[in-house]
Amino acid sequence: MQISLRSQLVAGTAAVIGASAVALTPIAGPAGQLPGVHSAAVALSAFANPFDALLSSGQLVNDDWLSDATIANTPFDALQGIFPQLEVMNQPVQLQLSLNSYNYANALIGYLATQNGSSLQELGSLVWGLPNTLITATTQALTGDFPGALNTLSNGILVPLENAAASAFTGVSLVVGSIVTNLVNVLGTLPGVVSSAVNMGIDVATVLGDAATTAASNVLNALTSLDFEGAWNAWVAGALSPAGFPGALADMTVGQGRGTWGDVDYQPSIRVWANGSIYAFANALGGSYPTVPPAAAVQPAASLKAAAATAAAESDDNDSSPKADVAAGSEDAGNSTTADNSTKADDSDGGSKPASRANKTGAAHGKGHSARSAKSDNAA
Repeated sequence: MQISLRSQLVAGTAAVIGASAVALTPIAGPAGQLPGVHSAAVALSAFANPFDALLSSGQLVNDDWLSDATIANTPFDALQGIFPQLEVMNQPVQLQLSLNSYNYANALIGYLATQNGSSLQELGSLVWGLPNTLITATTQALTGDFPGALNTLSNGILVPLENAAASAFTGVSLVVGSIVTNLVNVLGTLPGVVSSAVNMGIDVATVLGDAATTAASNVLNALTSLDFEGAWNAWVAGALSPAGFPGALADMTVGQGRGTWGDVDYQPSIRVWANGSIYAFANALGGSYPTVPPAAAVQPAASLKAAAATAAAESDDNDSSPKADVAAGSEDAGNSTTADNSTKADDSDGGSKPASRANKTGAAHGKGHSARSAKSDNAA
């Protein structure tokens, strides 16, 4: 009995010791290491990061709205950002309308009151010389020179009245004629603007369609080859990055278009078309801003200076009486009432831009850009 019990205790003790040894001994793993978090990141590193692509596209739009950077060969020497460009453009149509209104007021005041040969000056001469005219005419009548008396009264009273009316008529007709000419030029600009809008719309649709088609084609080609990594990267590049559809969308809406400005294959954006249309209407109102055909085919409105000089020349040719003095003064009035187009355009940038920003101010001061006028169908 004792021997049997002792044997069972020994066997139990041995089993407990063996189990403890097994529990405390580390179990050897397989030769290869199981993939962990770090190895998964390494495996995904070949897949394009969509967040980087989205942020890059956002930066492109950010620059197209706010950057004042000058880009070589951009339409109208435009800045990259829309808001800086609007500051440089200085609202051409509104500016031209304001300048025209000042010129009209200046011309009317000159012809009616202040310039040499004005209506008020002629009436003042009549009043000032009336006593002498009456005395001279009376003396001539008392001596029997009735024709001389009538001639004296005519030259002293009727001629100044005629000259006063002629000066008033000339000033009013110049202003009305300039307004009518501006309206005709604005109406003549509309067909070119509408035509260029249609062409621009076709270009925008073409560029965006090509970008979408290329992106989808690249993804499908990768999927048909079971290249899932390539399909992902193609989707990121085509749908999210500036190199794909987002870049094309930015370029053709708020950007500078596609291609080289001035080349036949240049495709303008909505922004470029809008810029060109604004300049075309400003030029129709008498401005001198850069533009391209067909808007360039519309001749700028004649200035009051040119109209006044023409009126003076016609009056000098047709009338040698004192009345001609009124028209002769019209050229001086034109010089005092109307700024030359190039002067207006240069003044729109304030004349204070540093030389390093010369390209930026080109969009606002109306300097000639004939070298950039090759594109005739796609920008107004």
